[in-house]
Formats: sequence, structure tokens, C-alpha cells
Amino acid sequence: MHVFLDFDDTIFNTQAFKDALRGHFLEAGISVDVFHKTYPSSKFHGKDRPVYTYDVMEHIRLVEKEMKTHFPELRNQVKKFMSDLSKYVYDDFYEFCKNHPQSDLSVVSCGSKDFQMKKIERSGVMPYIKHIEIVDKDKSEAIHLILQNQNWKEKKAVLIDDRPDQLENVAREIPGIIFIRMKRPQGRYVDLPSYMKCREVSNLFEAEEIIKRHMRCS
Repeated sequence: MHVFLDFDDTIFNTQAFKDALRGHFLEAGISVDVFHKTYPSSKFHGKDRPVYTYDVMEHIRLVEKEMKTHFPELRNQVKKFMSDLSKYVYDDFYEFCKNHPQSDLSVVSCGSKDFQMKKIERSGVMPYIKHIEIVDKDKSEAIHLILQNQNWKEKKAVLIDDRPDQLENVAREIPGIIFIRMKRPQGRYVDLPSYMKCREVSNLFEAEEIIKRHMRCS
């Protein structure tokens, strides 16, 4: 069974990470209003359509532009904060990995390639994962390419993601895999409606039980 995992809100407590990151901005004397005013500008890019990306250094640059001053100490504090993000990884991720060889685990994540890769690297999860793909659109193409290299029709595959739109996009392109929606209580998209039927879980222990049932039936 090849397992595709989302990163944010599936493996990684992104809300807690964001709250801590915002705290560094506020400690530097940046108001909540300025933080939120500049945040959307640093988050959405794309000529033809909005694409969800975020880069904290771009956010700082926009704050500096808005406030017409520089924040070198904030940059240093953020770099220090970003150096070790292991405490934001959900504990059940490590237990989940005990049941799956590294060769059967992939992370496919949406975001700014540079910033997102830094988060993943500094979270400490890379030794457990065979493939890591960062995309700025839906995940179908990245998943399809990995499956092609895995001869996936000879074994089953599963996607675990908290975003219903991502699950729906992949289901349209690759309907033969198993879909599990992650709905952690702390997740940012836990209340988003879903227009497809799939199993829902609140942690990776529950996801593992679903995978085991499918493997017994195969």
C-alpha cells in the first residue's frame, strides 16, 4: 500500500505553528492589523488564478514596506524559530510510520516550494519519507507521476488529506485510489464541506485502521 500524506494539518500542527510565528511579529512591534493586512498579499500569487503560497520572509518584506521601516531582529528571530520545527509534528505520525516502510510513504504538499520545503526539512520528518513533492496547484499530477514509478496497479494506494478540494481534484483524475479526509480538531479546514464520499478520521491511528481493513480485503 503506497500512502500519500498531506503535510499541513495532517502531519504538522500548522495552526500552532502559525500562532507562534505571528507571536514573533507582534513581539517585534507589528500590530495585529498590519500583520493581517499584509498576510493575504504574501499568500496569494498567480497571474491567471490565485494560488495558495506563503513565505514568511516575503511577509516580513511586505510589513517593512507597509510600515516604512526595517525589522532585522525579526528576521533573525524567525530564522531561529524556523531552525527546529519538530515540536509541531503530531506524535501519531511516528507511530504511523512504524507500520509502513519508507519506500511506501510520500508527502505531497501545497505551497511556496522554498518555504514549504524548509518547514518539512526542519520538522524532522524527511528520514521517514521516500518522496516529497511541493505543488502550487492540485496534487493530481504529482501523485500520478509517483504512482507510475511505483507500478501502483500491482498494489493499492491511499491519499490522506485535510482539504476536501484536493481530495476531489485527485479523485477526478485518479479514481482508483483510496481517499481519507483528515479532520483533526486543530485543523484549519475541519469545517469545510465536502462534496465527495470518503472516510473521515481525526488522527493517523484511525487512518491506519482503515488502511489495515483495505489490506486485509485485497
